[in-house]
Amino acid sequence: ENILKIAKENNYTNKQLCELLGKNPSYISDWKSGKSKPKADEIILLAQTFNVSVDYLLGKELGKRRKS
Repeated sequence: ENILKIAKENNYTNKQLCELLGKNPSYISDWKSGKSKPKADEIILLAQTFNVSVDYLLGKELGKRRKS
């Protein structure tokens, strides 16, 4: 849920997320429907891209910005 939220806040479309991850356009739809979940390396890439912690993306942290 936080992945899609932060992507939207950064004006990333589902298509752009899929391109970033090297996946086909249905990949994000599969997340939404619960058919699949992002892999650890994808979560790390997304955290780096959006400058947030992995814990935030996983819903384990309240704040969203990583400390520098």
